[in-house]
Amino acid sequence: MDRVARVRPDLPAVDREFDYLVPDAMARDVHVGTIVRVPLHGRRVRGWVGALGVEPETAAELRPILAVSSDGPPPEVMELCAWTAWRYAGPVVHVLRAASPPNAARVEPPPARPPGAAAAPSRAHLEWPPAADRKALVADLVARAGSSIVVTPAPGRSGPLARALAAGGRRVVAYGGTDAERTAAWRAATRGNCVIIGGRIAVFAPVPDLAALVVVRAPSGVVAARAAERLLRSGAFGLVVLDFGSANVDVPMAHQGRLVSLAQAHDAAIVCLTDKTADSASLGSLVSLRAEALRARGPGGDGFQITVRALKDKRRGPGWTRSNKARGPAGL
Repeated sequence: MDRVARVRPDLPAVDREFDYLVPDAMARDVHVGTIVRVPLHGRRVRGWVGALGVEPETAAELRPILAVSSDGPPPEVMELCAWTAWRYAGPVVHVLRAASPPNAARVEPPPARPPGAAAAPSRAHLEWPPAADRKALVADLVARAGSSIVVTPAPGRSGPLARALAAGGRRVVAYGGTDAERTAAWRAATRGNCVIIGGRIAVFAPVPDLAALVVVRAPSGVVAARAAERLLRSGAFGLVVLDFGSANVDVPMAHQGRLVSLAQAHDAAIVCLTDKTADSASLGSLVSLRAEALRARGPGGDGFQITVRALKDKRRGPGWTRSNKARGPAGL
């Protein structure tokens, strides 16, 4: 008897899954995360298998999957994609695209991890002096066995770090580049026992034996501001986003003034993100627009209501709001 697969089509405007039959000839190749081709409203579209062996949601006759296109994100990465889309109230399809190989890729299933092999997760926050060797610090943080993912703010400049880790005997995979390079990196990651180095997209690398996740961030608001200055001076960016995270970040007025001058000179905008309450102090007097972003469950549990409320606006005055409705992934 054919199994039933729940497939999410690669269509951001269609925010739901559909049930399809898995033909016996494809049974060995279809797993959670597999990228398939399915019929939908007279079209042949790409999609991801989100669940297998489910009870159909409709009594109508189900249509079969047409073809298997490629292997895709493993189940745990599929869950991460769903959480990411829910966290940022965006289409899960965009996240699934980032977590999938750009080109078709077929891989051998990884060996099963023995029971009890995964260590209990732990977190640590480390800071290092400006003169300290970052390569040595990261080398000490990656796992001695299994795979590690290193997320850096500037993956294009991580060559020295990659060479240092490779000199220590680790298999290093640069996660990024062209579609062909990303596909090769995705395939290499599935073999495990490696160190993945890349930008934020590297967190979706399909390693089967993840043992450590190292995130390298700008150590202070000053360093982040200097990085933003470099981007603005290039003249190639119309929007620069600084995600400070902490509510206690400090960006001196001298740096803020340079950022404002560069943004005006290059017709760019700067957005600073901080995790603080509305009654907390602003970054400084040069901030022209300060807004609070709020997310609430929609009426009847249908989607989310995203509201931006202006706390400070030098041009229009504070108090105005803008709202938009968004949907998170099913089940979250």
